[in-house]
Amino acid sequence: MDQLDHIVWATNDPSKVGDWVYAQSGVRPVHGGVHQGFGTRNDLVGIRGADQYVEFIYPDPDQPHSGTLAEPISKLRMGGLYHWAVRGRDLPEIHAQAEKLGIKSSGVLKASRQTETGALLQWELVFLGDHGFGALMPFFIDWKDCPHPSSTLPDAGALAHFALQTPDPKPLEIALKNLGVGVNIEHAKHSSIHVEMKFEGERVRLPVAEPFTNGFVL
Repeated sequence: MDQLDHIVWATNDPSKVGDWVYAQSGVRPVHGGVHQGFGTRNDLVGIRGADQYVEFIYPDPDQPHSGTLAEPISKLRMGGLYHWAVRGRDLPEIHAQAEKLGIKSSGVLKASRQTETGALLQWELVFLGDHGFGALMPFFIDWKDCPHPSSTLPDAGALAHFALQTPDPKPLEIALKNLGVGVNIEHAKHSSIHVEMKFEGERVRLPVAEPFTNGFVL
């Protein structure tokens, strides 16, 4: 999927996830940095053959969690696929279109993190809410003048399959199309993100977070 920027895997045990990724690929996720004010930090690994990556996000022990992105992550029964990001080229337009469709929008938010080397990365985001699709609805990101994180990451594997699964595909398809997003949507009993990675020639389906609910909500 060309519009995919990155896949979000939420966890409360980043070392365990890092060991799993290493066992599959021989590559360990790289420490990303701290999201000040969001209560989280992350580790990252690249996706082979694409300017995309997997983000392993987890609560930062040095920040308060109440009312932040870290709070629902800290309550997960099991870590796994949590949300996904689309590379948006015109975030103000995405915000305006969402509001026109009756979808709540955060507006364009500024975000940053400091890397392990001390460099400051800054980007912009739009989160959507009150649309009824939970984490099947992506959030949107614009890296502005920052180098894309994938450019400096080790690649753990190739993306073999990416799709959204839902019991009722049509409304989601229409909503995403109205926001300019094209993605494979599969009919399934339960809503989830279906991702398969190809590690050393073997296709592996990534686990989904439990509960799989709203991802990053407003």
